[in-house]
Amino acid sequence: MPGEAGVGSSPLVQLGECLVAHCRSRRQRHEETEEAESDTSSIVSAEAPRVGHLGRTSRSFCCWERCCGLQTELEAAVHAGMVSKCSRHLGFWRDRWAVLTRSYLSFKKRAPAPYPTESFCLQEVLDVAAHGSEVHLQLRNGRRIFRCSQPVAAEEPRDLRWALQIQLCCDGRH
Repeated sequence: MPGEAGVGSSPLVQLGECLVAHCRSRRQRHEETEEAESDTSSIVSAEAPRVGHLGRTSRSFCCWERCCGLQTELEAAVHAGMVSKCSRHLGFWRDRWAVLTRSYLSFKKRAPAPYPTESFCLQEVLDVAAHGSEVHLQLRNGRRIFRCSQPVAAEEPRDLRWALQIQLCCDGRH
């Protein structure tokens, strides 16, 4: 259960537990809502399609798609950790939880946050370079820079691991 996470469990495991609990509670709420709607559905024509939020056919499907999409992202995580990221517009440095999957790099305010503050497809990446403690990504629509936290070991700084993992995912070798 989400509240029973061990002291030594990783933030990625805690994020997964949080997402599973979130998905379960949203599914229960939507089932209750749909049961209440089905009681009043005799008033509305049975042939009329039910359109949920975002113009989709069913709210429960939309929730399932969003929640399970997040869970899929978690399962496919190649690399994750805290970084300091330079904001896109104002250039402020902010600490963010970065999650690298085979096709996306996303930044979140903290590890258990379900929605990213920024996310982009790795197909947009033109170049990856490590300069000191910074990883520079040249994207089709501009440049993104982030700094890695403390190095893991003197011979393998974390920024080089991030740059290598991103490059491997971009090349499709991961």
